Amino acid sequence: MNKFLIVLSIFFLFSCSIPDEDSVSNVSWSNDLQPIFEELCVSCHSTSNHQGGVDLSGYTGAIGSLAAESEAVKIIIPGEGSNSPLYQVVSTEDPTKQMPKGDRLLTFDEQKLIYVWINEGAVEN
Repeated sequence: MNKFLIVLSIFFLFSCSIPDEDSVSNVSWSNDLQPIFEELCVSCHSTSNHQGGVDLSGYTGAIGSLAAESEAVKIIIPGEGSNSPLYQVVSTEDPTKQMPKGDRLLTFDEQKLIYVWINEGAVEN
């Protein structure tokens, strides 16, 4: 019985932390993601103010952004939502690593859009 509860708990934990892609598809950079980034991210992560080497003001900047200016680590790894640093920082529950900083965090649905878009190849559409 205890093994069953442990397995069930682990399954539940992982099923809650990775969004269900079946409920969302064909996520658009310009229609779905850019409005989120404009509202919550570009005050700190834009062409003129790219804290941490991150520019979310446009597609080219987002794809080319570095997680840290001293490291050549991309924040978006097309096809790998859960491994992409962008998704990791918007979905973490660790308040010291969580983005965005400020009044409002991304909703689960907004996080899901980012995850699905990255998994679909992070295309500009």
